[in-house]
Amino acid sequence: MIRHLMIATCLAIVLLAALTQPAHAHLDPVTGACDVLDTELLDTLAHLIVTDVGVSECDFDTAGLSPGGLELLLEGTAGGSSIYSEILAHEIALQCEQAVLLKTETEILYTNPNGKKTDMLVLIDSVKIGISVTRAIVFPPGTPLSPAQAQSLLEDKLSDVIASSANVDSADAWQKQILVVETPSSDDRDLLLSTVPGIDAGLRDDTIVWVVQTDGEDEFLYFGPAPECDPTSVPVAVASNMNLRAYPNPFNPLTTITFTLPVDGPVSVTVYDLVGRRTRTLAEATWLRAGVQLLPWDGRADNGAFVGSGVYFIRVASNGGVATHRAVLVN
Repeated sequence: MIRHLMIATCLAIVLLAALTQPAHAHLDPVTGACDVLDTELLDTLAHLIVTDVGVSECDFDTAGLSPGGLELLLEGTAGGSSIYSEILAHEIALQCEQAVLLKTETEILYTNPNGKKTDMLVLIDSVKIGISVTRAIVFPPGTPLSPAQAQSLLEDKLSDVIASSANVDSADAWQKQILVVETPSSDDRDLLLSTVPGIDAGLRDDTIVWVVQTDGEDEFLYFGPAPECDPTSVPVAVASNMNLRAYPNPFNPLTTITFTLPVDGPVSVTVYDLVGRRTRTLAEATWLRAGVQLLPWDGRADNGAFVGSGVYFIRVASNGGVATHRAVLVN
């Protein structure tokens, strides 16, 4: 039986407030290049931009992430330990350039599934952009980069970017690629900046190198373990066990949202558009028992009007965790 849920979620309100501000409060301060990409998204030249950002472990709490950041967290990566550095790159791109996540690393289509991959596909100013992320680090923490290490890292990663761009399927092909290089210190940042001009032009052309220096509680970005903001916060494993889905997807105009509540309690179900604006509150302040839930969405906004074609984010928040799912409306 379809259950009609009614609920407004504090987490959704916090998220909406964050996404409708010029900058996310949890990425503060941000200095240097921000809101600067324009013609660089379309030309075939090499570009270099630099941004410094303050980081706290609480930035990566599930309640503080944008829908795209949360989706990256729940979807994970194709391998490795870079999930939080990728989330940081997404949140900076969202804050500074209003980037919208289109596909995660595991969703992008490639001609060779075993070939080189890119970490995420985003939309900036209606232009598809492939973003790859790397961390300029040397173990143990605090060890500075050497010039040789900086050059090797840049050459290897720029080569990977070119290979991934050549491997992407035409359905997901991007017009430009960005390589985000995260550094834990200003010394490492400055060394990388001095190294970039010496990289062969064939590797740099048509790629934006975005160097991001992090300050604050940032060691987990580079070496782990997972960030810890509040010991009472919901573990990611619980949040991801909701099995949130929409069927059919793509849909027109009706889809059914399904999810599993791991524990009894109040539930929030909210739909956001591609840039994080609340489109429809589907559920508000109802106590539900644990189990499978079904909720229809008829493709209408809160004002009763049908929404346009596009990507929408469905967000469910409860005592058992937080989950998001992307749904595509095709008119």
